[in-house]
Amino acid sequence: MTDEVSDHLNLISEDDGLSDITASCSETIALRLSQTEQSSCNGHLYNVASLDTISYFDITENAEFYAAPRLNDMYRYHIFFSHSPNDQCWVEQTVRHLESEPYNYKCHYTDYRIQSKLGFLQTLLCAAMLSERVAVVLSQSYVVDAWPAFQQIQKNLTAMSLHKQRMVIIALEDCVVPDSISPVGLLDATDIDFHFTLVRALKSSRLPRSSESLSSDISSILSSRTNMVNGQLLSSVTIHVNGRWHAHLEFNEDEDVPTPLRCHGINITYSEYIDIVHTLCQMGDTNELSLVFTIKPTLILVTVTILWLLAFIFVIIFLIDAPKASALPIRLTVFSMPLVLVVFGYVVRWKRQRLRHKISRKMLLNCVQMNQIFYLKDRPVILTAGLPHGDKFLIYFLYFSVSDCVFDVDLLLNSYVEDDAERFATLIELYTQDKYYLLQGTLSERMTVMASAPYGYHLICKRLPESSQARHTNHKLCLCQFVETVIAEYFHSITNSNSNRALRNIFTRYLNTTISRRTLKGLPDYLFIDEECHV
Repeated sequence: MTDEVSDHLNLISEDDGLSDITASCSETIALRLSQTEQSSCNGHLYNVASLDTISYFDITENAEFYAAPRLNDMYRYHIFFSHSPNDQCWVEQTVRHLESEPYNYKCHYTDYRIQSKLGFLQTLLCAAMLSERVAVVLSQSYVVDAWPAFQQIQKNLTAMSLHKQRMVIIALEDCVVPDSISPVGLLDATDIDFHFTLVRALKSSRLPRSSESLSSDISSILSSRTNMVNGQLLSSVTIHVNGRWHAHLEFNEDEDVPTPLRCHGINITYSEYIDIVHTLCQMGDTNELSLVFTIKPTLILVTVTILWLLAFIFVIIFLIDAPKASALPIRLTVFSMPLVLVVFGYVVRWKRQRLRHKISRKMLLNCVQMNQIFYLKDRPVILTAGLPHGDKFLIYFLYFSVSDCVFDVDLLLNSYVEDDAERFATLIELYTQDKYYLLQGTLSERMTVMASAPYGYHLICKRLPESSQARHTNHKLCLCQFVETVIAEYFHSITNSNSNRALRNIFTRYLNTTISRRTLKGLPDYLFIDEECHV
């Protein structure tokens, strides 16, 4: 297939006869559009005026926003339009508009009036390969006539590992949406703001990849859960702090979904992948981090150092012969300033390190929330957050079938009395800060899923001991055994005379989070067990 692609690359070169014919055809279309504002093509009525919903003032004021992004060196076109012959009129109008000022997009589409059947699929394949984005113009005729050919193109792209193009679906009319592209989402061409929405979508880096919505033979083979071991690392995501004046967490959204997350029964799409990482980066009402992560502390240090140097020079030159009694306070202030600067630098460093661990713990709690969604969707994966490395934070995807451990945890919980259910619910609410956490599940499911994120943290950090009775993992302590340990320590703490301290130790040691003294003081009395009654 690679040789065929090389042979047909010149079919769509910029200086061949096809470009001349297309240019001539475009002039004819431009003349026709100047004479009418609406055009009817093969029974479809398209509103040409809807392409001009952006005012001249908006264009001139925001030309940079509407302009096409810089084209990657490996591509020749911004957009490749896949359409049916019946919709060619609408595509020509849209292409003509996108290629004009201030958009300046480079577009490619198939002119069915001049394209011969010889090498038709190869030409389309080359055009798709050389285009950064793929626009599917969806209509009833497209589903019947052009969709099979487009599927064949995508399979060839997948086979050659050239499937990074981003996809946008445009619906011209109500029709049956193919199952493989239904999760991508549609742009309604009849909307009055369609063109503005289209331009914004084309510039977005969050458009789904063309390969994720179309299943390939490889992905279907890898969809099974065979040859996978609980606790196996599937992938990791690096999140780093960025922003000189307003620090925030960000990650590379241009990366495709890692292959292990698209198979083994996990089947995460690109949009889900982006939403998951964005959710993990949520630090509260605002995502803006403390100023200690910005350049502001450095600027303060530099400014104060310059002022100190000037003051030091002033003291050395002008106060060298001044009386000791009058100059002593000034000299002490100036000469002690370096110590103040050093202390300030260490305080900023200590504060930054403390906030890093706080952010890491917050990410872990976000992983706890995400794991319940994975469990409800029966996806064998758990999320966890590792220790920070400088200003970088790592999120790990681990393969784990949590349902394997639920049965063992359920056997343990059956040994407790009915009154202990409230104590378990209190523990879940204390840790997740959500009393409705996985409320539709059983108590054993809630406890196991809740503990999966901290269990993954200890597994990644290699803090789990070896187990002589391996259950659902190889050698290491299993998730169900970890839950049993947490439960045993929890009931030991609430029967302890110094229960508050013992509870804080559990949250710090096992669940990798902290709990305030104020929260512990507000716990209900029924939570604690009288040691004599317990015996």
